[in-house]
Amino acid sequence: MRRRAASRAAGGVEARARALLPHPRGGRAGRRPSGELVQAVVCAARRGPLLTGAARLCVDSPAVRDLRGQGVTVAVIDSGVNGGHPHVGAVAGGVRIELSGEVSEDYVDRLGHGTAVFAAIQEKAPGAELYAVRVFTDRLKTSARALVAAIDWAAERRVRVVNLSLGTLREEHAAMLE
Repeated sequence: MRRRAASRAAGGVEARARALLPHPRGGRAGRRPSGELVQAVVCAARRGPLLTGAARLCVDSPAVRDLRGQGVTVAVIDSGVNGGHPHVGAVAGGVRIELSGEVSEDYVDRLGHGTAVFAAIQEKAPGAELYAVRVFTDRLKTSARALVAAIDWAAERRVRVVNLSLGTLREEHAAMLE
């Protein structure tokens, strides 16, 4: 029963992703948003276990393989980015948002996770314009206030896609991430 429900959920994600794709004869059918990175990164896979509330994403589907993120802005809300890393290309800009919500310009990643996520997005969507939004301290801590401020920062700049690669091993926080 649980496996059938997961399969239906995966099919729903895939259907929503396909609805965002450009119409084969040009233009768009219905009222689809344009230029969203989700066109390039969403397809449902039906193998292996998933975290609660998570959907597996892939970019190798023939329907989305050639979409490269042109004209799309992405905010990577994470531990920042190391712009000098060999796997990181251009960084459009960024900020650091402290636990208190205070904003500064130091978005340099000292943990590595944000840099890895940033590089993965750039690899699959090289035409996208990516911003680094550092919300984690050097001790891998953040706050709800910092996360909300980061999302607000992206929204104020009309960023089209916000990436939050969050997870926890602490039961008391798991419900917030579902």
